[in-house]
Amino acid sequence: MPLTLEIPGASPTEIQRGLAAAQAILDMYGVTAEQGDYSTWKVENAHEPLYSLDGEDLEPIKEDERISVIWYRAQAAAVKACGKDPAPYEPGEGPLGCSRD
Repeated sequence: MPLTLEIPGASPTEIQRGLAAAQAILDMYGVTAEQGDYSTWKVENAHEPLYSLDGEDLEPIKEDERISVIWYRAQAAAVKACGKDPAPYEPGEGPLGCSRD
């Protein structure tokens, strides 16, 4: 699944540069976009009572926590590559995502 990046005011060139920066971080750690997005979702929603229809355990494990840290690093790299400050983004509200298409 491809990465997505939504940063208001960023040009298409900046978005492409940001996506490349994020992908480089994920590649460096051997994490796919899907793994990063899903593990981060699990960590950010750990306080919610979550139920899986297929019996999957949705409680985050140490590996999810490790991958979510990598995802946050990739997100920060993407935002910085667009010439923006990554500080305003709170967990769960970041501009980096993974397309489900």
